[in-house]
Amino acid sequence: MPNEQLGSKEDNKNEILKRVSNNAEIITSPESQTLKDFHEFLGHFFKPEEIEPLEVWQRELANENPDTRYILTALRDPKDKNKLVSAAYGSIHNGILALRFTLTEVSYRATGISQKVDDLLIEEAKSFCEKKGIELNVYIGEAVEKSEGYWNRQEVESGNGMRRMYLPGGEEIYYELPPLAWNEDGTPAADGISEHLQVAVKDYPEKIPVPVLEGILKDWWSEWYIRPRDQFESDEAWEFHKKTVWDILENKILAPMRSVSKLKLTSKNERESSKK
Repeated sequence: MPNEQLGSKEDNKNEILKRVSNNAEIITSPESQTLKDFHEFLGHFFKPEEIEPLEVWQRELANENPDTRYILTALRDPKDKNKLVSAAYGSIHNGILALRFTLTEVSYRATGISQKVDDLLIEEAKSFCEKKGIELNVYIGEAVEKSEGYWNRQEVESGNGMRRMYLPGGEEIYYELPPLAWNEDGTPAADGISEHLQVAVKDYPEKIPVPVLEGILKDWWSEWYIRPRDQFESDEAWEFHKKTVWDILENKILAPMRSVSKLKLTSKNERESSKK
């Protein structure tokens, strides 16, 4: 009886995954209803200050920079009024795949849906890189505590998944998002947010040189966190905004790690095993 019950559950999981996978979406329009639905969906799980305003995402999807692409992948369940059940959002720029959000409806978790929606995003990023003649070398993302193990399994190459970084003494590096909302005068309209940074870089499966990480962060932050000039009332306001962002990166994140040459990459399982 236990084996039959387990088989039934697995069959149900497979059926759900197949059903929603056949209803996958890759969103390119900034006016997409799916983009609006996902932004609203996130609001049920994250605080307002942890999510960029919808207009930021719309501007990103409308991006005309040929070297950058923002990607939203989504899965809907046709058996439940075509409800949005999982989505992933991120960007590919200079071979860096930055994963902003992956979120799956609670009742659909543990079915493989989260991995499916991320796989779709990764496939789109790889296709973009192939067309540009560049290699996808980096996966990077800001992760909450509960998702660490999931991101550990996202591998940029075999055996090289997204992991946290640690100083030689065993202390995790400090990481903080800059404010996600800004006033027209260039001042922050929200606070920064402490997070865990997870990264996977090709050819660096165990340790990452600090200068390599620094280059990745500067490139990524320039794309994600520096807002366009037209959001501010003057050149001076825009310069103040940029200085605020770069000061956070330099003073709070980069400066403390420059005392060492390399950072150790450690997964959740590796960290917990070392404590036993």
